[in-house]
Amino acid sequence: MNYSYRILVQFAKSSATFIPQVKEAVSEAVTYFNSRSAIARNPKRIKAYSYLDDDQTLLIELESSEALPTPSKGLRLLSTYLVQSTFLGDQFLAGKQLFKMALLTDKTDVEIQKIDGAELIAKVVSRAYALLKTGKTEEIIQFLKEEE
Repeated sequence: MNYSYRILVQFAKSSATFIPQVKEAVSEAVTYFNSRSAIARNPKRIKAYSYLDDDQTLLIELESSEALPTPSKGLRLLSTYLVQSTFLGDQFLAGKQLFKMALLTDKTDVEIQKIDGAELIAKVVSRAYALLKTGKTEEIIQFLKEEE
C-alpha cells in the first residue's frame, strides 16, 4: 500500500466513550473492514488502531493503494458496519452521524491530547497561517473543508 493516513476518531455524540463493549465492537468492525476492503477497487487496510487515554479518541492508521482526497471517507465501511451490525447504531448516533474525524499528517505538530476551545482555535489559526506562508492554496482549501 502506497499511502498512509493517521485519523483521529471521536463519537459525534459527545457523551459517548470507548467503553470495553464498544472496543470489542470496533475490533470486530476492523476485521470486517480489512477483509472487505482488501478486494475493493481501491484496496484499503486499517494497519493499526489505538485508544488515547481520554477514552473518547481512537487513532486509526489507514493505508490505501491510491491517494484518498478525503481519507476519513475511506472509513465509511467501518462506520456502516458499526451502525448496522452492532449495538452502536441504536445508542451512539448523533442525528445520522456516528463519528467525527480529523486527519493528522506527518507535519502535524500537535500533541494528541484533549484541548480546550481557546487552544484549539490557536492551533487551527497557526496551521492555517503556516499553510498560507507556503502558498499551498489546495492544502488550505482541503484543511478548511475537513472542519465542516
